Amino acid sequence: MRYKGRIIGLALILLYILETIIFHDYMRLFDYITISVFTIIGLGLGLQFDQLTYASERDFLTKLYNRRYVYATFPKWVKHADRSQTPITVMVIDVDRFKEINDRCGHEVGDVVLEIISDVLTEHAGKRDVVARWGGDEFVILARLIHQLDSKDMIEQLQEKLEELSRKVNIQMQVSIGLAIYPTDETTLHGLLQMADQRMYTNKREKEVSYPEGDAYET
Repeated sequence: MRYKGRIIGLALILLYILETIIFHDYMRLFDYITISVFTIIGLGLGLQFDQLTYASERDFLTKLYNRRYVYATFPKWVKHADRSQTPITVMVIDVDRFKEINDRCGHEVGDVVLEIISDVLTEHAGKRDVVARWGGDEFVILARLIHQLDSKDMIEQLQEKLEELSRKVNIQMQVSIGLAIYPTDETTLHGLLQMADQRMYTNKREKEVSYPEGDAYET
């Protein structure tokens, strides 16, 4: 009997130790679960934020940047240009006779044409250039082209590629392009776009008489 108290006491101590271990294990497990849950929630919110950001900056059809992004990023381009003493080339690109393509071939074909032209613009622009769909059949490119010859070479390559693709799909795809240079021509994005737009329409009017009619737009 004299050992009974010791046995009970030892049993109580062991029980206390066991409960403490189990309790701490549960607490540790609870901590792990809590951390995991918040990590998953955080990743989900981060992914959702990225998706919302992407959607706010991109054109739905072409996946190019949109007008909002160009306005947001242009001040950063100006700071870089002023610091490095390099110009910014603003290009306005308009698809020639796009309404006729839509009317003759349908809007689905028109969408495909916009996607093809978007791919060509992206392919021939620099890796750090901004290629955007401005709206409808009009595109804008912000480019760091140091020399005027660089711009001419880029435009010639664009036109050659579009002519090649036009023969493949049997739909004539051509674009008119106007340029304006920061800070030589203008110092604001609005002014640069306006000047590039005027030059683009001059380019378009000069080409109007040279387009073939009829089967060039047949699918």
